[in-house]
Amino acid sequence: MKKLTSQLSPSPSPVNDFFKVLGIEKVSREDGFCIQYKDGILEASVTRNGGTVESVKKHIKSGSGFSEMVVFEPSKMDKKDRDELIKKLHDKGDTQKELERKFGITQGMISRILNSKE
Repeated sequence: MKKLTSQLSPSPSPVNDFFKVLGIEKVSREDGFCIQYKDGILEASVTRNGGTVESVKKHIKSGSGFSEMVVFEPSKMDKKDRDELIKKLHDKGDTQKELERKFGITQGMISRILNSKE
């Protein structure tokens, strides 16, 4: 974590600066966000006012070069395609919690999608 905080500049918006270091630009007061750190992996997601979700996963230990960025724009995908993608990602190993962060919908909704017959 020290590596990230050392890159932040003193400014009126330390949250915005923090997300900028991760590759997520212009976080506003209307956006929702979640930050989680476990076993050297920092996960952060921002849900924009219009529904777009930006998520990033970054390995923090020992200067690792691993970083993963996901952007979900609900206006560019219909519900059926979204649900199919959620099922595929779950089949490949994503947990319901990970899918919740990636798609900006509740874990309960993820569960309903996974259990639907369609």
